[in-house]
Amino acid sequence: MSDRLEAVRLNASLQNLWIKRVVAFIVDSIIVGIIFVIVSIIFTVLLLPVRLVTVDVFTGLSAGVSTILGPLIVYGYYTFFEGSFSATIGKMLLGLRVTNTWRDDEL
Repeated sequence: MSDRLEAVRLNASLQNLWIKRVVAFIVDSIIVGIIFVIVSIIFTVLLLPVRLVTVDVFTGLSAGVSTILGPLIVYGYYTFFEGSFSATIGKMLLGLRVTNTWRDDEL
């Protein structure tokens, strides 16, 4: 493990790569957060009639929807963009791509 860290410490191109990856992750996290907020607002509006009945039911439904939708949004975002474009929006902005590690003749 320390050999790998030492390699990054001594290699400027590896440092640059990891800085780009961190920035891309932050950009993607902001985008996923915005999507989550928009979807949560939509579900809150759709569940508004339930809120008029009782606050406890509304709070439980809202928490349940958030618990289910959060991971689905994250998984869907990364799966869609990396599967379709070989990069998420953050990676596209920084010129990074997802590639396979095997050759076609190995399959």
